[in-house]
Amino acid sequence: MANGIYYTADTDVDDCWADVSTFNNSSEYLVVGNYSGSIRRSYIRYLLDLPQGAYIDHAYWHYYCYIVTASTIPDIYMEDVDTAAEYSSNPFGRSLSGFAPLVTSGNAKRYLSTDCKDVLQSIINRVGWASGNYLGFVLAKDGAAGYWQSFQNNYTPFMNALVVDYHTAEHNIKTFAPTSDTYAYSNDVTDRNSESTMLSGRSAGGHYIRSFIRYNIDIPQGAIITNAYLTCNNLAGATIGKYLQVGTLSNTSDWAVGSSNYNRGDTAEFIDSGHLINWNLSAAWGNMSLHSSDDIAIPIQDAINIPSYSPNNYITLCINEGNMDSGTYRTFCSLDAGIGYQPIYLTVKWQNPLPIKQIYYM
Repeated sequence: MANGIYYTADTDVDDCWADVSTFNNSSEYLVVGNYSGSIRRSYIRYLLDLPQGAYIDHAYWHYYCYIVTASTIPDIYMEDVDTAAEYSSNPFGRSLSGFAPLVTSGNAKRYLSTDCKDVLQSIINRVGWASGNYLGFVLAKDGAAGYWQSFQNNYTPFMNALVVDYHTAEHNIKTFAPTSDTYAYSNDVTDRNSESTMLSGRSAGGHYIRSFIRYNIDIPQGAIITNAYLTCNNLAGATIGKYLQVGTLSNTSDWAVGSSNYNRGDTAEFIDSGHLINWNLSAAWGNMSLHSSDDIAIPIQDAINIPSYSPNNYITLCINEGNMDSGTYRTFCSLDAGIGYQPIYLTVKWQNPLPIKQIYYM
């Protein structure tokens, strides 16, 4: 299903590891390669709402690497079928299509795979493909000396996700990486834009802490935003039953580092202070876990609707303190965290502007 606009596996029959003689769909783990002499592959089934004929712009697997030995880097394959069957029996002999390698993995880190759009496109182009079919996503490295390990869907904090950018004649889905980010306390103007983490919430002294993320977006003017989400690689945050807030700043230029404008984010700075969206914190976040915000389509639409907006403009989002208590905050990875730590991505689904119809009266 779509988790935000990321696709995730849902149940035990949607992922497993398998070797030639056995399989396990209730373990915590996905295992690939040579594990104690057993050559294993891992299988994940994603329910996709991609229509036949959709053009795949990008497709990445957003994954958590738990353990890697002997530099084992799995390859991505996809089941060569219209819709993948449940993993309620051993899938090891199923026919596979194409491959694309993952990237270098390190223990207990998150990564995006290399782009596997061509493999996914070959499945979407099948005559029997339809929205609502299941994609069989397979990881294999049969000749490996070591093994690679991640987690199955039942280990929720470290679940993996398939991220797809696509477009049709009417709709687009795209994920944008930030171009710059920072955070600031309301009681000082310290330059923090080179730190590896960002905070949003309140300090022990009650001062607000706000994160700022800037994106270069190529959404056309006049587009109708139907969904939008932030997805973060979390580092800490246990307070539940509270919320942060997300809004779009009215000044889309970069923040003024080292000045009073550096801790901007008061209501006057938003395009529409009535359009702040609560990011509800219904559960604690574990270290390196993956989380999506509530739908922020409204503040993204605010930015697109500015008369001076044009594609490839910058927008700046603020994650402010919401109703967090003093001394509580959530911690995000920033752009400066480096490989293995995802910054805050913005995923947007929009409907293209309707063409202008010209009617001639004779």
